[in-house]
Amino acid sequence: MRRNAWQDARAAYPSVDTLKIYATLGIAVHAHALSFHGLPPAALRVAEPIPGQLASLVNRGRAWQEVSGQ
Repeated sequence: MRRNAWQDARAAYPSVDTLKIYATLGIAVHAHALSFHGLPPAALRVAEPIPGQLASLVNRGRAWQEVSGQ
């Protein structure tokens, strides 16, 4: 998925809609990964402490959210 997203981004006329689809998929993948590890994404909104081993996963998920919002 990442390789295809970068290829699409480097196209002469990249489709913004296609890139937003990749960002949405990135959000979904990270949300499911957090849920798998016992941390439902909704819990992140209530300022609960994030276990150290999941901090990078949370940060990457939030980065995808920023990309999706632009």
